Amino acid sequence: MFSCFWRSSGADHKKAKSSRLGHIWRRWIHPLTHCWRVSRRDPEVCPQNKKKTDSLPKPPSFNYRTTEYIEQMVEYLPTAVRYNDHLSISIFLTVYHKYVTTWEVLDLIMTMYASFQPDSLEDQQTKSDIFSFLSRWFEKFPDSFSKDPDMAVVRRLITYVKLNVPSEEVHARATELLSVLEEEEAKKLKLEKGEEIWGGLPGKVG
Repeated sequence: MFSCFWRSSGADHKKAKSSRLGHIWRRWIHPLTHCWRVSRRDPEVCPQNKKKTDSLPKPPSFNYRTTEYIEQMVEYLPTAVRYNDHLSISIFLTVYHKYVTTWEVLDLIMTMYASFQPDSLEDQQTKSDIFSFLSRWFEKFPDSFSKDPDMAVVRRLITYVKLNVPSEEVHARATELLSVLEEEEAKKLKLEKGEEIWGGLPGKVG
């Protein structure tokens, strides 16, 4: 009974921490989501985002049972967002966990779309599509970013957003997010260190 209580309390603590981090992710992503919704609606803010009349090209045929699917889908993301291919995006967000972590997906996105030329309409459209996807992902599934965050990828992501989204509010929220995650990381390391010390002590003699 005693051990069950502690297991339950530990689970509740993890759930509470995940909920808190999810809230922080939402706080950060809310202004980012708003920023990109406005840019996609307003041709004066982002001229290349004028409403398209073209229909969705035939979606590629993906083999969901192979790891190559992840890279293929990340490559297809701008097209999926541009033409509202919600089905392909939903499937991707459902199955990617089978092959890679959230942080590996983010790392791949930032590698594949490392930079955008300011004088290229195609690049600016791709940037808008990628950030629209990220905004939706963060907004809909904040808990995916609260479990065992890879701090190297988090720092890279924050830099990536700052470079591509000129918003003081987004930058301020990014600083808050990083501070909270670093605090959680420090607590985790301290706890692990304490467990190592206690684990190394000799047992009591009865």
